[in-house]
Amino acid sequence: MKKIAVFFVLFCFVLTGSVIAFDESWITSTSIGNPDAEIVLTMSIGVDYTTASSYVQRQNWAYETYSNWARKHPNVRIEVELRPSGDISVYMAKLLNQAAVGRAPDIVNIDSFWLSNFTKRGYVQSIDEFMSEDEKNQWFDFTKAVCQIDGEQYALWGETDARYLYYRKDMFPKAPETWDELIEYASAASEKYGVHGFLTIPGHGEGAVNECTWPYFWAQGGNIFDEEGKPIFGIGENKERLISIYTWYVDLIEAGASPRMMASFNNFDNILAEYKAGNVASFIEGSWAVAQLKELDAEQWEKIGMAPFPQKEAGQRANSNGGWTFALFTDDSDKKREAFNFVWECFMSQEAMAKRCMIYNYIPVRKDIFEHYSFFRDDPLQQLFGESLQYGRARPASPLYTIVSDSLATALGNILMGRQTPEDAIDQAQRTVMEAYEEQN
Repeated sequence: MKKIAVFFVLFCFVLTGSVIAFDESWITSTSIGNPDAEIVLTMSIGVDYTTASSYVQRQNWAYETYSNWARKHPNVRIEVELRPSGDISVYMAKLLNQAAVGRAPDIVNIDSFWLSNFTKRGYVQSIDEFMSEDEKNQWFDFTKAVCQIDGEQYALWGETDARYLYYRKDMFPKAPETWDELIEYASAASEKYGVHGFLTIPGHGEGAVNECTWPYFWAQGGNIFDEEGKPIFGIGENKERLISIYTWYVDLIEAGASPRMMASFNNFDNILAEYKAGNVASFIEGSWAVAQLKELDAEQWEKIGMAPFPQKEAGQRANSNGGWTFALFTDDSDKKREAFNFVWECFMSQEAMAKRCMIYNYIPVRKDIFEHYSFFRDDPLQQLFGESLQYGRARPASPLYTIVSDSLATALGNILMGRQTPEDAIDQAQRTVMEAYEEQN
């Protein structure tokens, strides 16, 4: 009994010592945890997930979350490399070069459509050993297509966004379900109220595909690549699907539903300026626009309805979902376990993801969160988001994806400016990507 009592006292002393030893200086924007820890990890992450965020709520989240983790793991410290706020692709390419020579950080926050560039080269470590099948299955299917290889888990998708049709309920009779209905409603609104009937952002590189192409293309059954990774978006039935989409944009302009100047729109600010002036009846934008619109004018927000993308035919559904993943690069078993524990406890557990997404206005990618948390379960808007994730799609896991994106963005711009026909523009995009594919192989 004496040995047990002594052990208990020593245990309490150690535990108490760990808690008492915690100091605010343990948590900074570039370091997380005990400065004297035995295990030191490195991590690349965006500034918004640190105490240096420009948003007070996010600063508080970072401090509280990392403090709780540090108290429980006093033997680990994480040195943080802040991801630059500029061109994401440039930084991802830098990380790829670091990984190639074994110098990548132990934990890396990777844009979802860049992840395959790392996994297919064998740089990312499997984390399958740390997860049960039930835990793996809580994630929506579109994330598995990127984060799993043959059912084995290599990364964790942390949150997402999605795209929707925003429309003025006082200008549209109902949410349009088809392209024909959108042209009809938008043209009528333009004529009756003197507004732009429908706007989107075809002038923005990734927006030209992520918001203006893929949801329509996928809803028709389109495929960007075949099973061997060969680009096929501009061939056969896929080509016809793209032609129908880009012809529809031309029809929108010719019908007076959309202005030709829309071809130069390259971000939401272009649409927001028209919205502030009361000049727009409908537009396509991401879920993040909700917070901006509510903050801008709560009364005006009440006039806005949200709905899935109108499609070529009623009943077709698809959405394009972005987001960031966490991947581990260290092959040291102790470091890998501690790195996984950090990512799981701070970002990926049911509780951690739910809390973070509420604070950051993100959409969670775990199905159980929409079932167990009243914030997501009882709010109609959150349920719309959750329902759309059932038919969500991720941009394909291919090193050629960025070339596809750039080529089709150029194609759409040329089409809307009248420089090329849809058929010619798509043919040119297909040739460009095929040249890159043949060079790669």
